[in-house]
Amino acid sequence: MSPSPLTAPTGVKLVKYVTELLSSKRVNSFDMIRDEEVNRLLTTVSAQCGSRTDMSKLFFSLANDILCRVAFGKRFMEVSGRSKRVIW
Repeated sequence: MSPSPLTAPTGVKLVKYVTELLSSKRVNSFDMIRDEEVNRLLTTVSAQCGSRTDMSKLFFSLANDILCRVAFGKRFMEVSGRSKRVIW
């Protein structure tokens, strides 16, 4: 039987990385990113006031933007079905 991905040598590295990434000190350091992205979400929702809004798409984008900024330091957008990197 093959080893589990979490117990294999590469799995150990993955667990160590995720544990470091999700430590309370590290998560607290992302406050500014979370605040900025939630404010972007609220601005988008306010701008669409009175019209139909796909909230599931907006929440998916919020989670994606936070994750990308935390992991890669950049926000990623989808343009015409293709990914486009936005650097600012």
